[in-house]
Amino acid sequence: MGAWTSSAPLLHQAHISSRTPALALQTRSLLSVSRAPSNTAPTITTQPGNQTVTAGQTAAFTAAATGSPTPTVQWQVSTSGGAFSNVSGATSTTLSFTTASSQNGNQYQAVFTNSAGSATTTAATLTANAAPPPSGTGSANLSSTVQQLTGNVRLMTQGTTSVPTPGTLLAQVAAQDGVVGSVFCRQFAETLVMLLTGQHISARTRTMSFDGNSQESHVTAEYYDPGLAKWVVADADFGVVYWNASTSSGMSMEDISAAVAAQNWSYLQGFVTYATTNGSLYAHNYYMDPILLYLNPTPAGQGNIQLPLPNSPEPFFTVHADTDIGNHDLWVFSFANQTDRVMLSGGTQLGPVPGTIYSQAIWLSTGWSITSRPSGLRILTINRYLYP
Repeated sequence: MGAWTSSAPLLHQAHISSRTPALALQTRSLLSVSRAPSNTAPTITTQPGNQTVTAGQTAAFTAAATGSPTPTVQWQVSTSGGAFSNVSGATSTTLSFTTASSQNGNQYQAVFTNSAGSATTTAATLTANAAPPPSGTGSANLSSTVQQLTGNVRLMTQGTTSVPTPGTLLAQVAAQDGVVGSVFCRQFAETLVMLLTGQHISARTRTMSFDGNSQESHVTAEYYDPGLAKWVVADADFGVVYWNASTSSGMSMEDISAAVAAQNWSYLQGFVTYATTNGSLYAHNYYMDPILLYLNPTPAGQGNIQLPLPNSPEPFFTVHADTDIGNHDLWVFSFANQTDRVMLSGGTQLGPVPGTIYSQAIWLSTGWSITSRPSGLRILTINRYLYP
């Protein structure tokens, strides 16, 4: 019995020793697994703080989070206490935008997400106090404020494009209007009106048309100058306020229309005040001379184009001979009858816009031709005057 008892530890020891290399390898493997990096859900490290600004100033919300892999971020907004929704394009850790009084009380939160999960910051509240009336009571002081706000709206885009910068009021107006990508004149005008009314400046949108069709139409803003007892045009789309600083006077929609109809270009030039450092760039880059859009304003409060037009666009066209067919340019076709149609190479067919004798303007590349035409067809281009 004693011999058996004394040999047992030796056998046990030998048994362990024979497995030592395998156990060591297994241990190293387990240690290696324990040291491998693991995914971790986002953890908020910086919460956005409440912001209090005067309407028209910039608000900035900042948040941060850690996690593996590095989490992405999406800002969300809640208006009027409603559910949070994504702010289009707001995917950086700082959300910055020019405020309007209509955004007062909005709440903003950031959602950080990675493959391991997500985390949401606390909601930060924006207080956008209404700005006091512009200092001084003179028309020049009022115009200076309007010019600044007009420039602010035009610069709410990415570079010199018409694509709104995420988080700006222009981007929010575009989202409300269901516009994706580049915005239109209406969104510029609506945004400017919101900023102006936030400064206690009476403002409204106005609609106008060059030749009666929706393509050669435009929407802009007008503000009321109590010192002049008149409305003055502020066009954020083109970054222009129609204000003459030397005479402290401005032009209403009707004033501009009358000057365009009379082709009084030098008089109009005296009222062109650019609201951004980009100057005339926006107007010059437009496919037609923007001043011609003011030829036929609709009555205030009416958004639809009124036909027949009070001012004919005819004097502002150049009529071309058939020898110009095939040239690259912006072309308009004039018809004798509403039922007339012109057929172009490539299968393009054009006719007059209902209620007018003109087609919509169309860019045609070099080499285009007419394959079928009605009697009385005229081939036209639109002249440029104020913004050549």
